[in-house]
Amino acid sequence: MKRIWHAYAAFRARNQGYFQRCEAQIAQSNLHMLQAALWVLLPFFLLYGIWTTITMRNPLLIACYAAICAALLGLFALTRRFRRQAPAPRTVQAACYLCVCMLMAFIITISIFPFPEQPALFYSLCYIIVATLFFFPYQRILLLMTGISGIYLLLVALFRPQEVAIFDRFSAVTTWLATSFFLLLICDLRLRSGEAQEQLEKASRTDSLTSLLNRPGAQVHMFPSFRRCQESHLPVAVMMIDVDRFKDYNDALGHPAGDDCLRTISKTIATFAVEHGFFAARYGGEEFLLFMSAVSTEKAQSLSNELLERVRQKAIAGPNGIVTISAGVAVRRPGPQDTLEELILRADEALYRAKGAGRNQVIVTDLESI
Repeated sequence: MKRIWHAYAAFRARNQGYFQRCEAQIAQSNLHMLQAALWVLLPFFLLYGIWTTITMRNPLLIACYAAICAALLGLFALTRRFRRQAPAPRTVQAACYLCVCMLMAFIITISIFPFPEQPALFYSLCYIIVATLFFFPYQRILLLMTGISGIYLLLVALFRPQEVAIFDRFSAVTTWLATSFFLLLICDLRLRSGEAQEQLEKASRTDSLTSLLNRPGAQVHMFPSFRRCQESHLPVAVMMIDVDRFKDYNDALGHPAGDDCLRTISKTIATFAVEHGFFAARYGGEEFLLFMSAVSTEKAQSLSNELLERVRQKAIAGPNGIVTISAGVAVRRPGPQDTLEELILRADEALYRAKGAGRNQVIVTDLESI
């Protein structure tokens, strides 16, 4: 029993962590599911409601179908609005919870009231389908479906004859037990799939040798920070870094030693970036990129010199003495027309000037003064 509890606690922690990390992606997936479900449910309820009106002529049943069609139509209009204006993830999740509640309210109503003498034959199937329709945190959807089951049992006890209520109570309890277990399996499968996709995306954006971001990963992670600085009128500095005479190092000591050298330098850059809250990436070969937000020209100069000194202090032995790096920095307070790509290009130009001036130094270009 203790082992089962530990496994469940681990699942809860994974579930909570995944929803915190991937809130936007999950909401987008649920939105697509909501839109697809509405395209299916609206015609189904509309046609079935018309058929029910013609054949059964039960006023309460007709009113139920009219109400669910109107409610789903309103939800459909809301999702159409989402296409024009991107909603917050919590808004999407709230719309999905609302859809679950609306569908279950309809199912409970038609299961109990129009034909009180007949057992609810479709409640169990609909309950399971609705519960697994969207991807929610397991604890939340279980709590919601438990509350819905409690309301259903209460209404059965109040409005159903005793002989029918016995069947409905047994059906509701077994359905809740089966759904709780089934939900756990479904959530675990969805969680495993999401985590695998997350790992693949992380691997596609990470350099395998240095564990830093690669060039595509740099674009993805640095662009939002660039946009925030653009909107807040804050200065941005981009540092391009190159290992001095790295070809000579590889030719003299071999590629395995060259890989070790890059790992040591990348670890130094990564530690430096974490300490200051910057983004670091391997941009290609022996080139690295550092993105520094809200950094002035003077601060960028100071930080660049500090990084060069840290690499020198590593005292990595090479054929021409200790290994050093050169850096080019471009600083700008980006306006609406400025781009991150342009800033990187200017930093790269400054890097080549630093290498041409003798290496083991930094050149900072203040684009505001140009």
